[in-house]
Amino acid sequence: MDMRKTDGSSKKTHVIIRLLCIAVAVLVCAFLFYFLWKRGTFLPGWVKWNNKAENHVFTDIPGEFENPDREAVVETAGIVLKNRHFSVYDESGRLLWESKEGWKVSDYFIDDIDHDGEDEIVILFWRIGSFGDSKPFWIGKDEKTWSQHIGIYDYDAFREDRVDPIWVSSKMGIKAKDVWLDEKEFLHITEPGGKETLWFWNKWGLALSQPR
Repeated sequence: MDMRKTDGSSKKTHVIIRLLCIAVAVLVCAFLFYFLWKRGTFLPGWVKWNNKAENHVFTDIPGEFENPDREAVVETAGIVLKNRHFSVYDESGRLLWESKEGWKVSDYFIDDIDHDGEDEIVILFWRIGSFGDSKPFWIGKDEKTWSQHIGIYDYDAFREDRVDPIWVSSKMGIKAKDVWLDEKEFLHITEPGGKETLWFWNKWGLALSQPR
């Protein structure tokens, strides 16, 4: 028996097994990295992930083009932001609306941001892609990166789920660490370094005002 051939075959087998192990390890690491990335694990460290809850009283006033005989409706809704997930409940605890799967909500506030006399729900969140389900037809492919967005929602007592999207931004293009509305209904966005910009509702969407 030629021992040299046996040793050579054994070495080749060990090399092949080692390469297969390395390939499997690389695939496992790649899958794990993708899984963690998809969950938002690697989002910036400066993001403030708030957890808070409240009961908010919404008044739904009939609009100019709605049934003039309709009376204003007052309802109390439970608002919950927990573990990057945002939810709205009715007084009995029934879920009315929640943020979409894959969205990571960092903060929210409720105020009259569009100056119509009724409070809106404003959420600050992250998602993969700039446009989501509302991609313009002239855009070929949406981006496959995490980006920050603002969503503005009306509370409509005559909708089954109550929450009606008014405007959801594409990627913001700035880093928003804090958002809040002042008494003049200007939206303040504060970046991680402390720079602050003012925004206002301009019929359809937010427009940049002069820095403070």
